[in-house]
Amino acid sequence: MMSVVAAFSRMVFFAILTLFATNLWAATCTDVFSNASGVTPNLQASGHTLDLGSVPFANNAWPQSGTTLADGDYYFSSTNLPNNYRLNIASGASVRIFVNGSLASGNGLMINSNGNADQLLLVVKGSLSLGNNAELRGLVYATGSVGVGNNGNVDGGIAAGGAIYYGNNSRVTADYSGVSSGLLTGLCNPAIVLSANGQSTGPVRVNVGETVTFSVTARGCPSAEPSFWSDDWIDSWFLDGSSIGQAGFNSSPCDRAVEKTHTFNQTGTFTVAFESRYCSDSGYWGLACRNYSVFGRDDIQIDVGNPTGGLTCFDDQFSSSTLDANDWVTSVSKGSFTPGVTGNGRLRMTEAASNQATAATLQREIPGADNLIVLEFDYYAYGGSGADGVAVVLSDALITPQPGSYGGSLGYAQRNNGDSGFAGGWLGIGLDEFGNFSNRSEGRVGGNSGRTPDSVAVRGSAPDYAYLADSGQLNPGVDATGQSSPHRYRITVDSRAGVGPIATVERDTSGTGNNFSQLVRIDLGSVASQSTIPENLLLSLTGSTGGSNNIHELDNVQLCALKLNPVGQQVDHFEIVHDGVALTCQSETVTVRACANAACDQLFTDPVNATLAPSSGWAGGNVLSISGGTAQASLQHTTAGNVRLNVVGSQPSTRPQSVTLCDNGSGGLSSSKCSLPFYDSGLAFDVPDLTSHKPESSIQVRAVRRDNQTDACVPAFENVRKPVSFWSTYVDPGAAGRPASRPLSVNGTEIGGSQTAATTLDLDFGAGGVAQIDVMYPDAGRMNLNALYLGSAATGDSGLEMPGADSFVSIPAGLCVRSAGECLAGDSTCPRFKKAGESFDLTVQAVGWEGGGDTDLCQGNPTTPNFSLSGIPLTSSLVAPSGGAPGTVVPASYSHGASSTATQTVATRVSEVGVFRFLATPGTGAYLGRTVPGGTSAPIGRFYPDRFEVTTDPGELQAECSAGGSPFTYTGEPFGWKVPASLSIEPVSVQGSRTLNYTAPGFRKLVAGDVDRVFPGGDSTAVDVSGSPVSLTTTPVTGGLTVSQPGLLSYQYSMADQFAFDKSVGTRISPFLPDLSFQVSDMTDSDGVSAAATPYTFNPTANFDIRYGRLFLENAYGPETLAALPMPFRAEYWNGSGFVTNTADSCTAWTTTDITDTENHHSLSAASGTLSAGLGGPLSLVPDGSQGTDSLVWNVADWLAFDQDGDGTLEDPSALATFGVYRGNDRVIYWQEQ
Repeated sequence: MMSVVAAFSRMVFFAILTLFATNLWAATCTDVFSNASGVTPNLQASGHTLDLGSVPFANNAWPQSGTTLADGDYYFSSTNLPNNYRLNIASGASVRIFVNGSLASGNGLMINSNGNADQLLLVVKGSLSLGNNAELRGLVYATGSVGVGNNGNVDGGIAAGGAIYYGNNSRVTADYSGVSSGLLTGLCNPAIVLSANGQSTGPVRVNVGETVTFSVTARGCPSAEPSFWSDDWIDSWFLDGSSIGQAGFNSSPCDRAVEKTHTFNQTGTFTVAFESRYCSDSGYWGLACRNYSVFGRDDIQIDVGNPTGGLTCFDDQFSSSTLDANDWVTSVSKGSFTPGVTGNGRLRMTEAASNQATAATLQREIPGADNLIVLEFDYYAYGGSGADGVAVVLSDALITPQPGSYGGSLGYAQRNNGDSGFAGGWLGIGLDEFGNFSNRSEGRVGGNSGRTPDSVAVRGSAPDYAYLADSGQLNPGVDATGQSSPHRYRITVDSRAGVGPIATVERDTSGTGNNFSQLVRIDLGSVASQSTIPENLLLSLTGSTGGSNNIHELDNVQLCALKLNPVGQQVDHFEIVHDGVALTCQSETVTVRACANAACDQLFTDPVNATLAPSSGWAGGNVLSISGGTAQASLQHTTAGNVRLNVVGSQPSTRPQSVTLCDNGSGGLSSSKCSLPFYDSGLAFDVPDLTSHKPESSIQVRAVRRDNQTDACVPAFENVRKPVSFWSTYVDPGAAGRPASRPLSVNGTEIGGSQTAATTLDLDFGAGGVAQIDVMYPDAGRMNLNALYLGSAATGDSGLEMPGADSFVSIPAGLCVRSAGECLAGDSTCPRFKKAGESFDLTVQAVGWEGGGDTDLCQGNPTTPNFSLSGIPLTSSLVAPSGGAPGTVVPASYSHGASSTATQTVATRVSEVGVFRFLATPGTGAYLGRTVPGGTSAPIGRFYPDRFEVTTDPGELQAECSAGGSPFTYTGEPFGWKVPASLSIEPVSVQGSRTLNYTAPGFRKLVAGDVDRVFPGGDSTAVDVSGSPVSLTTTPVTGGLTVSQPGLLSYQYSMADQFAFDKSVGTRISPFLPDLSFQVSDMTDSDGVSAAATPYTFNPTANFDIRYGRLFLENAYGPETLAALPMPFRAEYWNGSGFVTNTADSCTAWTTTDITDTENHHSLSAASGTLSAGLGGPLSLVPDGSQGTDSLVWNVADWLAFDQDGDGTLEDPSALATFGVYRGNDRVIYWQEQ
């Protein structure tokens, strides 16, 4: 009976699970094509639709009928296909067709009619309508409805967001093999995803003996049919098709963790698979499962290799007394120690001296892509005070290695003292003793908020050198090696088959190399900030110390890789710029650029010796020394005709099969433009570089010809006026990148933009054949000014052709930098503009010359639409507060694109509070080899914090009496702070960095009154006799707000705050510890900057009792003849069952002046003092000889009053003094005189 109930409960559970399943998961692929009939309509209602959000739909034309499509994705437009349209799929190919809109076809459509259903996926973003007699094999999906005409035949499946309609005799044969073959990849969630070591895409590469953890992610699990004796679900594991494990469960893989480990003890390629099946038929009685259906299956490839097997290796045991210069290049950037081999046969990177930064680069080139790199070495750190460490650096081989900053940056990362990071750094692995390499301090990007001593940390690529991962603190520590017990490290970077790259760091503390444990593993391909792996890498070691130090040494260094080459940087290609016209009577200057990449947006800046063609005629020979990426060469050719320019070779070498490209002044680069024509006569002129819109006057134009005897230039004619045709051509930007084509002006006349549209101007050629022209160009760029004089019969020189040309660069007069937040006051009175770290639009407009003495580039200056330049540095200058933190501007640079307005809007942010000027300053020679003046904005701001990050210190409450050893305060007695509660208030930017300038005078808008506090009205734990919280009276005083350090405020509750638990008859309860809850409910300054997470609630420490107390006077009896009658008194408190002497009270002061005494039969002796262990006095009453009773009432503070007469109100303590009466013995029950 119990099993029946259990089975019924499970059935109910699965029914509920099924009911809600569609809302729990996104659509799995099997949800979309799910119906056994092959037809799955109305998916919009169930939500089981394909995710088409990332599909790049396009409107490409459909191919001609009869076309065979090769493997791949195709993107076609919405259309109506004609009758008998046929589209084939190549044998073995997998094709996906995406239609941007609805699709209709005529009769006789045939798509993949002779192929297999797992070859085709047709996705229609709209409705699909197929005519009669359609034949299609594959999966069909439409976001709208699907209609199939008469006699249609679909092998595969149809799924639609809307309805699906059939004509007569149409059929669909279900074949969902395309789902498992991957046709739906990226469009829906697979039911089962198998991962190995966290990677879901194979191959996953591991080493022999490594244990691999396999895990399964399942989505959209169906409800299994429960049975009494069978498992609902079966998990099966396979290795290369053979079972390696099977287990049954009563819960689905969606509801439990599915993991398995396996150790591979031999090399090779293996396939591990996981299959999940569920009970789909438990029979009529549900006793045992009759059929299990496959829910999902996935496999992953594992490549198991030997870490160094089949690799090319470089080894160095440093057995020589010096480093081999063919293998290592060393440098020192701080300190006086240079890395070298020590007497113990190791490579020493630093001595035990402070503030050193060294580097050693291995002269081997390591290809980055599709490579396996394994570095092993013994490491020693000893002999100093414990810092900093060594970094292993992989850097871009195209960039000359230069170490980064010292100390915690370990020679790899940057530093906020102006030190840059490692030049071209791609990956830095720090063996960090002191622990700052992973710390985000000192200007390093990302990391922990504090040191991680004795750790291995990884930082990423330039320019940020961002923190990526660390090992945590290691035991034994990094510098636990001593002088003779090394740790051996193994660093692996695996980029084979496009995976990752995956970087791992392992350590063997035994030093044998046989007991490695993994410290760090990171998939660099999944890190957004990490640049792609360079084409070639260089390996460097950097040593670093700061205030603390150690000796750092390496030994037995071994670098192995699938591909390891001799070092050698190469020039990608060369470009030659000339103006298209040369004269035989003078040398022609050309510019040669050494390009570091195909686009030539990076120059090869190392020294290069380029061999030029032709081999003769070059001034200084045909080997040109290029430094900084560009150089000029002069060619003399005394015979008219065309000369082909070329760079035939270089040292360092040029990339093989590279082609020299040329620009002949017509714009654009091509090898066909490398022909330079030389003329015997022509117009020689030199246009200097211009400033846009600013005329350049008195430019000489010389009419010359070659002297047949001397080959020198002599006047072709002089003292004559000649008509000369002028036109200009654009060199840079070309037609594709030019928003404006403004005409160049010669002598105030706009000239044409081509030879066919040339403008003729009359020039007066004076003595020596020299004329003068004025030139003005109202834009920016590289231009060619062309001139041509053609002789005529009228001038007696028919047939004479005298061309001339010269290229020049026109630059903007500067950059106008503006923003909507300009405030000329430039101080704290400026209205708030943006939050620190919040993006705002900074507009930069390239402008031309307006006039002499122009100081405001934003007022009246014309624009230069064609100006474009990438990487213009953006910086800021703090205007106010004076002497404050400068902040950081993001982005650090921007690219100025050519546009009709010459304006670039840059989404900018600054990390600090204040008022700033923003500067756009192009680099020296950055624009076509020229330097463009920058621009500085007006004061912009005020920038203010995003929020306050608040931490509370609850403080401690002070007992009013601690003298007796058990601190306490009486109920009703005021008490205050021992240590006042305080708040640490940190104004931060949007990104969470502290804004140091907020606390500067005038910029701090938070005042003490802005801190809204809520004081407790009662105890959080203790209750009075009625069960209500014991009430508390608070007398608060406004706290103090001070600046504890730049960017950090401290708010402190006042020491004058007073608190007292209210005393009444109803609060007579056992002693209790105060439990008071304080709250800061709001904190908002006048700018509206608020605390991030109010309210803040805290309970101060209170290590003392609250005691319900009273002062108790004893009645006194005695004969009137006594010298003095004593009256004892004491302090008492309620212990829960009665009043007992408060022996902890050695604090309460007393004086007889507070006593009201009838004194009819005595006089009270004056006295005062302090209770001791709760006892005082006793009082001394001196009888006057008369008999009778006197009443004494002691006027005490409220906390010592007591409801003495039981009337529900508190009274002062009182007692009777009786004279002439003998009190008797307490042991006598009845006594009478005879």
